[in-house]
Amino acid sequence: MIHTIWKEIRDCYVNEDENFLYIDAWTTEEENDEDGNTIAKIDMRTGEVVYIDGRAKTDALAQEIISENVESILQELKDLEDDLDKTI
Repeated sequence: MIHTIWKEIRDCYVNEDENFLYIDAWTTEEENDEDGNTIAKIDMRTGEVVYIDGRAKTDALAQEIISENVESILQELKDLEDDLDKTI
């Protein structure tokens, strides 16, 4: 079982103006009980993680979700670069 302080963590939305993917977390399983809190955001241009809640740096579930998203972003960037190289 993964040790986590949050019941649910999701990659909720991309802020198009800032170009960041926001990672939000909830401490209860009931969506109506509380608003999610942003625990990290990921730069969609670089894959760099900015931690809003320092606990996310060591939380196993948060790291799993963040790592999956960073990997996906970096792969998308690589694919775009490869496509660009093919057109040149």
